[in-house]
Amino acid sequence: MKTLLTIGLFTSLIFAVSLRGQNNLNEITILFDNYVHNPDTKSGWGFSCLVSFNGSKVLFDAGGDEIVFASNVTCLEIDISDINSVVFSHEHGDHIAGLNYILASNDNLKIYVLASFSTKFEDRVKEKNGELIRVKSPLELYKGIFLTGEMGDQIKEQSMILDTDKGLVIITGCSHPGIVNILKKAKEMLNKNIHMVLGGFHLSQHSPDAVKEIIQQFKYLGVEQCGATHCTGEKQIGMFRDFFGKNFIELGTGKKITF
Repeated sequence: MKTLLTIGLFTSLIFAVSLRGQNNLNEITILFDNYVHNPDTKSGWGFSCLVSFNGSKVLFDAGGDEIVFASNVTCLEIDISDINSVVFSHEHGDHIAGLNYILASNDNLKIYVLASFSTKFEDRVKEKNGELIRVKSPLELYKGIFLTGEMGDQIKEQSMILDTDKGLVIITGCSHPGIVNILKKAKEMLNKNIHMVLGGFHLSQHSPDAVKEIIQQFKYLGVEQCGATHCTGEKQIGMFRDFFGKNFIELGTGKKITF
């Protein structure tokens, strides 16, 4: 009898530890991108990812096509009603198209946007009972999840920073303020090494020499892994791929990155 009780307690403990591990899974899932990873998903011009970190779930951007966004969310079995909040990097159409679908699927969302977002966007959120929060300065959203705050001059943008055990994980939308400026801002805010950078780098119009200089800045800043996508440019992505080698992360819709 004692043996059976011991086995039962041991089994329960293992099950509890297993569940705890699942609940605390740190993962980024690409929901919308210019490229496809999971063949059951669809691509489009834009970017979106779901961040699961330290028990919080935050959607970063919502792609450039509502139908494609919704299709990928369904295909990847993402429960929008389970998301804590949404962060929009900037107000360009290739990052906000899924807004109505999101608000229709979750009526208790906090939407974090730049202080400079239009009143038209705010009205759309309020019509669906969402709570819009304007961000100007750096902000800790949840434990270990930070926003850079408003950066840039002509096109303002914010990026997300995850403070992980391996170092900083930085997620960008289009990097209009300059990808190197974003990396420097992250290091300035948290004073830690940069483990990973992923998202759009907005380099498609940059010459090979200019991209080489940016890659050297990545090296100088100690970036360990890189996932360039979306508006980075195909030739430019190739240059990052060649430089980082096995530490380059191929993104695309349906890709999951754990850390």
